[in-house]
Formats: sequence, structure tokens, C-alpha cells
Amino acid sequence: MQAARIQVRGTRRIVRRPCLIKQLARRVDAGITSVQEWLEGDDKAARAAGYGILALIFAYFIGQIVRWLLG
Repeated sequence: MQAARIQVRGTRRIVRRPCLIKQLARRVDAGITSVQEWLEGDDKAARAAGYGILALIFAYFIGQIVRWLLG
């Protein structure tokens, strides 16, 4: 993660951190990259965990679509 930049104006310190959306995007990207590495790796347990996570995400999205159609 990027370090916060500090600017000094007079006696006041201003800390500028990356935008919340950018932080969220980086964390989501890191999660996706982890699952992708699990799926491409040789470890069968990690591959099973990756497929399990994908199955849960798929089930969640299907459930949301059904809820939207029925609601």
C-alpha cells in the first residue's frame, strides 16, 4: 500500500491518504489475484478453496437475481 504523503504548511501537518475507493479497489484486486493464483497453482487444497469461493459467489449472485425477479 502506498505510504501517506505528509505536507507541512506552517505549523499544521496535512496527511493525504489514498482515496477510499482506490483503497477498496486495491483490496478487491488483491483478493481476486489470490483466488486466481489458487486456481492456477498445483496445490489441490488451494484449488478446491478457489473453486469453493467461486461457487459461493455464483450462488450469491443467482440468489440475488431470483430475489429481484420475485420481489
